[in-house]
Amino acid sequence: MSVPAAHNATHATLSDETWQQLEDRLAGTPAGPRVRRSTVRRIIVIGVAVVAAATAGWLGAVWLPGLDLPQSGADLPGWTFFAILPLMIAGPVCWVTAIVRGGGNLQSAISDPTLGLARADRRRIERMARGRQPADLQHRTALVALAGRRINRSTSTFWLALGWTPFAFAQFLLNWGTWFGLLYALLAVFFLAMLLWTVRKRRQWRAFLQETEPRAGAEPTPAS
Repeated sequence: MSVPAAHNATHATLSDETWQQLEDRLAGTPAGPRVRRSTVRRIIVIGVAVVAAATAGWLGAVWLPGLDLPQSGADLPGWTFFAILPLMIAGPVCWVTAIVRGGGNLQSAISDPTLGLARADRRRIERMARGRQPADLQHRTALVALAGRRINRSTSTFWLALGWTPFAFAQFLLNWGTWFGLLYALLAVFFLAMLLWTVRKRRQWRAFLQETEPRAGAEPTPAS
């Protein structure tokens, strides 16, 4: 009996109040004080986590027991320079592209239209906007606007991850066999996973737009 209940909960209809709040936020209505406080707390937590991770990495590299490991760049074949250099150049190029193409998305990231909604409601709306759950046809315009905004917001994430992946891998090769090499290897894996996740989400949003409103999904796609 629990399976039908879970199925009904997944496809439960959202209240008109929830849809109205989403549509108002998409239209540019400022968020309430509670949502703004939640956003500020989220930014503070992320900032503290980044600083703590950087501090932990630096302290680990300085205070961990010294091991007889090779120095950075030692014993690397000469040809690796020609492999590392393009990777080092690709990183900053992608970062500049992220700023140029997605630099204006910081404010939209802070004012996410789904902030303030219940977690279950946000999950249902996001699944609808990605075509993973039947969309509410009465609120198709809001879902199309949300999917389009998600694509625009993910542009900077895509280019940042695309730049950090080869850059971290190049640093891993340069610091092979050292603690910093291990750190850069983990960073390379992390940003590669972020890149693949972003590409997957963008494909789902674009597919939803093309299915719902072909003209809204007419964003150029890479040739296969």
